[in-house]
Amino acid sequence: MKRLLLLIALGVAEGVLFFLIGRLDNLVRATVPFLLGWGVAVALYTLAVLLVLRWPPPQRAGLAVVFLGAVFFRALLLPAFPTSSDDMFRYIWDGRVQAHGINPYYYPPAAPELVALRDEAVWPFINRKQVPTIYPPAAQLAFLALWRVVPDSVVGTKAAFALVDVAVGAVLARALVWAGRSPLLALIYLWHPLPVIEFAHAGHLDPLAILPLVAALAARLRERPALSGVLLGLATLVKFYPAVLLGAWWRWREWRLLLAFGATVLLLYLPYLGVGAAVIGFLPGYFGEEEYTTGGRYFFYRPLAGVLPPAAFVVLVVGVLAVLIAWCLRRPLPVGSPAFATRGLTLVLVALLLVTPSFPWYYAWLLPLAAFQPRPAPLYLAGAVVLAYPWWWLPELTSVPGPQLWIVGPTLALALASWWRAGVFARLWPLAARARLRDPA
Repeated sequence: MKRLLLLIALGVAEGVLFFLIGRLDNLVRATVPFLLGWGVAVALYTLAVLLVLRWPPPQRAGLAVVFLGAVFFRALLLPAFPTSSDDMFRYIWDGRVQAHGINPYYYPPAAPELVALRDEAVWPFINRKQVPTIYPPAAQLAFLALWRVVPDSVVGTKAAFALVDVAVGAVLARALVWAGRSPLLALIYLWHPLPVIEFAHAGHLDPLAILPLVAALAARLRERPALSGVLLGLATLVKFYPAVLLGAWWRWREWRLLLAFGATVLLLYLPYLGVGAAVIGFLPGYFGEEEYTTGGRYFFYRPLAGVLPPAAFVVLVVGVLAVLIAWCLRRPLPVGSPAFATRGLTLVLVALLLVTPSFPWYYAWLLPLAAFQPRPAPLYLAGAVVLAYPWWWLPELTSVPGPQLWIVGPTLALALASWWRAGVFARLWPLAARARLRDPA
């Protein structure tokens, strides 16, 4: 009973912080209070994680507290106007455009052909009005469905994302049981400030990708590769990044998963192919805007910028991921192995450390994977990515190194220490030694 009461107390305290963050009029103007609230919430969250790992409360009552807390946290933030990001308004606009029978990839919001759809509640807040949408087809279908149900409603759209986010926890809890883990570890996702604030406050669409991603992992654990491929394809066409998990969850010559993935992607694109090549939307422009093509986005490229062209570093990143995927393919996992989750986590963590996205919400998909085998590196990374915000919002920090130095550096150190303790380098060293012996030079 004491452990359960302690979990409740931690949840109430974390909820108070979310309430206070939701009361901030503008997160950009209230950067310091926001960061303080986030930091204390992460500390309380860490205590809650340690509690369920080392002194877990009774499972049934503990699960009730975890899910009630998850709903409570998100409900506190739904009324808040999204001030840290304006992506939410593009979702609503894309839904409105489709509801009027127009392909969202055809016209940018500023196009004169769409003047009749403009209003004062949504259109003024849309970002990148001069370019077409970037969001892929599964996301577009979700925007259309949401507009039909809660047209032009910021709170209604955020509430839908929050419900999907809680559903992520439900599927995750079931997958944890199938993997032989405690379902209480769903708290690792449900109580973390990153998904709570980025999805319930800022209203990012990522739960629409994370839910099928976790469901794909659950199908993989139950040895249903075709279903896993369909779900992973669905997640990929909400946000493209889940495609990398094919490298961790596909077995060599297991064609059902690949065929199901490919068929899902093709079928979801079909309704939008009337615009031809424009169906890729603003994606190429986004890569340029975020400096993926010029190398400025990659933290580890900066020391090499004087001697290595950006394209060569991109090839290096792809090569590292390809080697890791090849290693996974050469060592297929047994049916239902929980190592599918840990392999996915390793691949995702390496990809994020190499690519270093700038937006904090891009890191939230680490958390459900980390629930299967909690490690300091991904949990630190998910908590530290908030440091990206003050460098955007506070001009006085422009001369201070960061934020990636403070985000990526400790994460890499924690990851290397974890892999060292797990004996990864000890296993690789004999392989390297044998390779040298076989080298004719």
